[in-house]
Amino acid sequence: MSKLFFALSPEKKVRQQIIKHQNQLLQNRTFNGRMTKEANIHLTIVYLGKLSINQQQTMINCVDELKASPFLLQLDHMGNFKHNKITWMGLTHIPEPLVTLHKQLTICGEHLDLALDKRHFKPHITLARKFNLDKKTQITPINWPIKQFVLYESKQQHDGVNYSVVKTFKLCQSVNKEG
Repeated sequence: MSKLFFALSPEKKVRQQIIKHQNQLLQNRTFNGRMTKEANIHLTIVYLGKLSINQQQTMINCVDELKASPFLLQLDHMGNFKHNKITWMGLTHIPEPLVTLHKQLTICGEHLDLALDKRHFKPHITLARKFNLDKKTQITPINWPIKQFVLYESKQQHDGVNYSVVKTFKLCQSVNKEG
């Protein structure tokens, strides 16, 4: 069984801007935490957890039938989840197409009777773990055009967690083209 999740994966230009802000966390601070590896930078839409091969294929089939349009995200601040010392980058305005995509993917997961997270959807990119940012910090906005989303498999390795792409779903009138 694999641990799977749907996410947005930034293109190179956007990833570089995110990494620039991540690196700024290290400046003038004592850092004993763990930075998210550049290759693992993503914004989770829905975490599915462990799925069998059959469940995984059923989920892919459901998602292949979804209809969703491209949209624009604007990352504009960094903050902290104090309870688990995670520093993240987020967006003030959550575009309706992202909310809709989250709902559609959740419904597909519920059809498989998956125990999905019921908390309020708070899209963010984890930048560092075991690190407390002093306060919410506004940043120069990063415009991120969203044209696709990814089904990732999470694998524990000797050097930490690595993510591999299971399938990429293009956003257009129909979300059924593998990319």
